[in-house]
Amino acid sequence: MKAPAPRRRSRSRRKKRRRRSARGFRHAVFCVAATSCLTCGVTDPVPEQREPTKPDDDDPIPTELATVRPERDADTLDHVKALPYLAGYVPSANEVGVTAWDEEKAANGYNLYHSGHAPEAFAMDMEGKIVHRWRKDFEAIWGEPADEVNRRYWRRVHLLPGGGLLAIFSGEGIVRLDLESEVVWSWRADCHHDVTIGPDGRIHVLTRKWREYSGRPILEDFITVLDSDGNVVEEHSVLEALARSEHASILEQAPREGDILHTNTVRVLKGTYADRMPVFKRGNYLISICYLSTVAVLDPSDGRIVWAVQGNESALSFQGQHDPMLVEDGNLLLFDNLGRDGFSRILEFDPLTEKLEWRFAPDDFASYRLGAIQRLPNGNTLITDSVGGTAFEVTREKEVVCLLY
Repeated sequence: MKAPAPRRRSRSRRKKRRRRSARGFRHAVFCVAATSCLTCGVTDPVPEQREPTKPDDDDPIPTELATVRPERDADTLDHVKALPYLAGYVPSANEVGVTAWDEEKAANGYNLYHSGHAPEAFAMDMEGKIVHRWRKDFEAIWGEPADEVNRRYWRRVHLLPGGGLLAIFSGEGIVRLDLESEVVWSWRADCHHDVTIGPDGRIHVLTRKWREYSGRPILEDFITVLDSDGNVVEEHSVLEALARSEHASILEQAPREGDILHTNTVRVLKGTYADRMPVFKRGNYLISICYLSTVAVLDPSDGRIVWAVQGNESALSFQGQHDPMLVEDGNLLLFDNLGRDGFSRILEFDPLTEKLEWRFAPDDFASYRLGAIQRLPNGNTLITDSVGGTAFEVTREKEVVCLLY
């Protein structure tokens, strides 16, 4: 990646660093081939999660979005579960932990990360020291052997106030652990990709079910709402919300069967920017529909998509995106996996005008699957290259000021 390397820490500054308080939790998601990171303040035991010049495009990667087209046999669901993320990635560097850090420019805090090696997550300080570990094996939760690959690691985690953790076993279920990794509750369902907490404390997790649609078998994505005890309160079909909306024509580009949407992000909006765009009202969902290269807002009160932007139908040209989020000034930040002729980039744009406000796109940045981003309190952006197993923090001026492996 052709970007300035951050300044490495000198030994003489370590004691000074330890006396400074951290400022929140930093989160990135390496998953399967790599890890996930997050930063939190040391003043609280474990605080709540907080979540460019264009390079030449002449050398595209021969990679396309994976479209699952299952047959009707009994093992189809297992095939779909295993397909998107376990085909093998580029091995990460031999370095481990925080390998470079500019103390003056990087956001301070802990890093929460998890990977595909085991069902566990770690909190790591900015010097690379592990300060806490959560772990719970699948068999210890549900009494069944971890004889399938999705039972051997956590697909996504979400840190809770007080140090608890929500963890997804993709296609298998979700578990809530306390600070000491004891099970608070668990729920068996086809959970996948993402889980978050709303302003009211309820849990919102992506789930899916098989159904017949236009005479063909498809996986239907849902946003399922759980109460704090893990009981199902309600669910919202992403497919039906799109089909019943003025944006229904987007479905014309969906695969005919199988995993036709591949929803990979859900965020509960806080209503911060509703005065500028009413669709961003409190309680609406910001979602990413990967296989349709669409970012949308779903209103659960009437079950419809009320706003959408499709990458391949706009000047932004993003494709196979992950992790959209609203940032300062009401802009929308997202991880564009494939929109740069197969290479990746981070885009920030005005959702009202679709005007591009910022872009980070190093020449060889190519995370063709997964990927995550987080806008930090100091204005920097934490980016996770899931394929390469690397997380790096960049300033508004596109200077890399922290590097984690």
